[in-house]
Parts: sequence; structure tokens; C-alpha cells
Amino acid sequence: MSKAQCYEGGKGFQYLDLKAILGIYFKKLNGLQKYQHFLFEASNLGTVKVQEIANGPFVEFNLLKTKKADIFEEIKSLSILVLTPPPLDYKRQEYLYNNIRPFVRDEFKDITCPKPI
Repeated sequence: MSKAQCYEGGKGFQYLDLKAILGIYFKKLNGLQKYQHFLFEASNLGTVKVQEIANGPFVEFNLLKTKKADIFEEIKSLSILVLTPPPLDYKRQEYLYNNIRPFVRDEFKDITCPKPI
């Protein structure tokens, strides 16, 4: 039987501001959307291998902006800001309550689609 499980005791997911931190240390991969497969290896930190098609040749990119030897220890020690999503506006709450709630199991209705406030 499937059973819903709450993440972190019901606290929900955390959204981290990785873009702000990673942008300091890593270059953007131009043309990201054209690649279908990405390979990261622990033995080659800072490098990504990409494929445009399945079983095609890999192309390798070094994404590090710096060649500092201790860069990964520096990154590991950073505190990353936890982003708090804004609350749903009234119109969206009303839509969920009126249109989605009927399809949600009774025990989850008040969590997933509560009455708009």
C-alpha cells in the first residue's frame, strides 16, 4: 500500500540559493539546453562531461573560475541562504480549494488545499 511520507517531519522542502553561491565559483555552461546527458565524477571535480544525443561523444568542460587548490573545502564551508517562497495569493488559494481539493484524499485536503484565508 502506498503511504504519504512527510519530508522533515512535515516542515516541507528547503529551497537553497545555490545560484548566488555557485556563480562565484563556477562558469555558466553555454548552450545548456542542447545537452541531454551530464556526467560528473568525484575524481574530476569542477568538470562536467556532456552529450547532445544518447551514445554520442562526450564533450568535457571545466566550469571552475579559479585554480585554487583548496576551492572545494572553501565551498563546503559556506553557509547557503535558505529561500522562503512567498505565500500563495488569494486567487491561487481559491483555485486550489475549488478545483483541486475535490480530487485530493480526505485526510490531505486541509494540508494540500485549505480554505482560502
